[in-house]
Amino acid sequence: MKITSITGVTSIENVKCFKPISKVFIKMIYDKSKQTVNHSDPDIRIRLVDGAQGSSREIVPEMSLSILSEIASKYEGFQRQSGRSGAGYLQAYSLSTVIIGQQMDETTISAVDLSNDKYIDIDLRNLNPDVTYEIWGFESHIINPFVRTYKKFYLSSGEIEKTFSVGENEVLVYPIDEIKEIQLYPLNGASSPVYRREELIIDEDGRNDLVSVELDGDNFCTAGVGGDGAGGEVATLPIFFGYSKWGVMSVGDFKTFDVRRDDGLKTLTFLMIDTVPSVTVAPAV
Repeated sequence: MKITSITGVTSIENVKCFKPISKVFIKMIYDKSKQTVNHSDPDIRIRLVDGAQGSSREIVPEMSLSILSEIASKYEGFQRQSGRSGAGYLQAYSLSTVIIGQQMDETTISAVDLSNDKYIDIDLRNLNPDVTYEIWGFESHIINPFVRTYKKFYLSSGEIEKTFSVGENEVLVYPIDEIKEIQLYPLNGASSPVYRREELIIDEDGRNDLVSVELDGDNFCTAGVGGDGAGGEVATLPIFFGYSKWGVMSVGDFKTFDVRRDDGLKTLTFLMIDTVPSVTVAPAV
């Protein structure tokens, strides 16, 4: 379901969707007559607004769309990113996905229960005015009153190690190449496993059981998406399998975890994901 299409702007706010959807995805269409070599990575923010309750809840804080799309591509998934022609022009299109529904099983994500009173509100920033952006909503045959929420956590500049509480969160997302190790402390008081960077990489590789992927010299595989019919030039889309920069780990069985790194030169951002009721529940009196 296409929600809207925009071009010629650097940002857009308050794009609303009232129909139940499980995912938001953005199609970025490139005009191959323009040399848009300085492709920008859009930032997205999503709020859940409940007019009947008079509430507004941020379910996706403003952040890079590419990070959220990499999370959505786990596991066996992939991301479609635009390739370049020999002249350096961006070709065809890119697709980026944000999951907002509840993961029911390996293949099914439920749609969030939306209506005229309860809707999602989308902001996009850091847009390229030479690119056409289509905002889509993905429907599901299952609708329930739960929504996926994303929360940011930080390891500040100068911090080498930090302990985080899991709370009600279910999933941890971390910058895999910038971690020295993660130690997890289970709820049942059992042994606390320590995973080094190399083990985290192996774990990510093992969750994507593709039989064979042939990579080119730039470490991505390409798929033809058609030609112009005249010069015979075929646009290609790089297809990124598995992970690129971010690891994803289930943390529902743990109470806390320690993150350690080799240096504290910059601030590192982590995400934790929780699935919560999409309705505001009044406290008991």
